[in-house]
Amino acid sequence: MEYVLNHPWELGLLLGIVLAFVLELGRRTAVRYQIEQAPQRKEQMGTIRDGFFILVSLLLGFTLTMAASRYAERRSLVVEEAISIGTTYLRATMLPQLSEIIPSSCSGST
Repeated sequence: MEYVLNHPWELGLLLGIVLAFVLELGRRTAVRYQIEQAPQRKEQMGTIRDGFFILVSLLLGFTLTMAASRYAERRSLVVEEAISIGTTYLRATMLPQLSEIIPSSCSGST
């Protein structure tokens, strides 16, 4: 089973379409209930909009901060693994070859 999060481009496109739909729905609701003409409602909508933008900016900021720390951790793990592989390779070259360990008289067929 594949998850939607495994396809970021498709998820972004889907979210963009949903956002456009919701914005159009909100605009039509405002026109229907004449929100723009009532000064008290207009002020309330401005407050809601400002709160929404603050919430989205905080969410984006925290997301980027967490992603940056995970990237740095992943990078250090890759470097550590590369060093381990190199060390293992150097140690393996110091081992005697198989032909040196097993004499030719013992390795023959029966």
